[in-house]
Amino acid sequence: MNKKNLTDKLTEELGSLLKNRKMTYKIQLGLLIISYIGFGYVYFYLKGDVFLPLFVISMLYISMIYKDFKNIKEIKKELNSREKENKIIN
Repeated sequence: MNKKNLTDKLTEELGSLLKNRKMTYKIQLGLLIISYIGFGYVYFYLKGDVFLPLFVISMLYISMIYKDFKNIKEIKKELNSREKENKIIN
């Protein structure tokens, strides 16, 4: 009974984590767009190129998303292993 409650708790945490992540992705994307406008304007004024700042900032954003999805995958693996343990016990 205790392990089932733990599995339910992990499921709720995973759901809330995914829900919160969607909002933070929107906030991060907004901040990155603002930073691109500022950084891109300065770089364009100095060098005349716009694509390098866009590339750098988009790579930073993609790496942040990749790290978050990697963490979510680990949580899902932990959840699946605990569910299997629960089935074996029952």
